Amino acid sequence: MKPITTREYMILLVVCVLTVLIVKEGCNRKDNVIQSNVLYEHINDSTKYYKDKYNNEVASTYLLQGTNTALLLNLKTNNETIKWLQQEVRDNKDKVKDGGTIGVIGANTSFTSTSTTTVIPNNSPVNICNPTYVAESKDTTWYKYYITSNKDSTKLDLKVKNKYTVVFGQEKVKGKLFKKQPVALVTNKNPYTHVTEMKVYEVVNKTPKRVSISVGAGYCIPLFTFKPQPYIGVGVHYNIINLW
Repeated sequence: MKPITTREYMILLVVCVLTVLIVKEGCNRKDNVIQSNVLYEHINDSTKYYKDKYNNEVASTYLLQGTNTALLLNLKTNNETIKWLQQEVRDNKDKVKDGGTIGVIGANTSFTSTSTTTVIPNNSPVNICNPTYVAESKDTTWYKYYITSNKDSTKLDLKVKNKYTVVFGQEKVKGKLFKKQPVALVTNKNPYTHVTEMKVYEVVNKTPKRVSISVGAGYCIPLFTFKPQPYIGVGVHYNIINLW
């Protein structure tokens, strides 16, 4: 067989590179479609609640994931929490474009409390019949209030303390032995506060490993002779382009 010329070698090399790039682009588009479908499947998932072993409320939701911010930003939805999340991702996409997590959490605090009212007389001769009434909270661990009032006005000083633990991880899927799914968990320490809404998006940075060592066996075709020959050995590989 006639040895391959330098010109033919360069043409073959260019064809191979173009073929690899086209295949890679097709794989990327297919991967984006798959990721978008998964996002659409879970954007309307409701938040689940349960109590942990310390009787704290835990809010759980599916952790939305993608390899870039555009996957989430391009979603069309009427879900107000997702729109809120999209705006936060849009405002902070430079911080998570190479990997990171952004979440939005809504909560409200409500409680009913009864306090003893203290009457403070007014010593002014003009307002002697207009005392001030004072009431303050008994439980000061999670909330604290101080109320003062008279016939003209009422003033409320209120402070609420909240403590949360946030976990991004994976949990087993019920009914499926080995399958796990990404989740976001928010544990609320304040018994008077309830998480009403939450959505989380993680940009997964799939940085490929470039260098690898492997044992290989098979047939190869040298470019200069085109004579197939078997080979076996240990090789060090450097990946220029990763298709998957």
